[in-house]
Amino acid sequence: MSFSEDNQGNAEITAETLSATGVVSEFFGVDKAALLKNLVTTEVKTRMETFDKPLSLQDAVYVRDALSKAIYSKLFDWLVLRIDDAFKGEAAPRSFIGVLDIYGFEFFELNSFEQVLWSEV
Repeated sequence: MSFSEDNQGNAEITAETLSATGVVSEFFGVDKAALLKNLVTTEVKTRMETFDKPLSLQDAVYVRDALSKAIYSKLFDWLVLRIDDAFKGEAAPRSFIGVLDIYGFEFFELNSFEQVLWSEV
C-alpha cells in the first residue's frame, strides 16, 4: 500500500492502493471504505464531538506499517498454535521446532521464515 500527498499535505490513497484494498478488505472481512478511511485519517474525540483528522503522509505510512506488523504477529501466533496442536498427543515427540526471534531482524532487507528452525530429536 502506498500513499501520496495532496496539496494540503495530507495523505491520500494512490490508485494502486485503492485496487489492492479491495482484495485485502475481502480477505479480512472488513468494509473497504472503512479500511481506506482508517488508513488516512484518525478519529479525534473531544468532550462535545468526534471528528476525523487527516493524517500526514508520514503518519499514514506508520499506520500502514503498524497494521502490517499486527497482521504478521497474529499470523505467526496462529501458525505456532497450529504446529503445537499437530504435536499434541504424540507419546514420544520425535521432532522439535524452535523459533529464533532476535530483536532487530525487522530491520534486515530480507526478513522471512528462515528464523524457523527444524531438527530431529
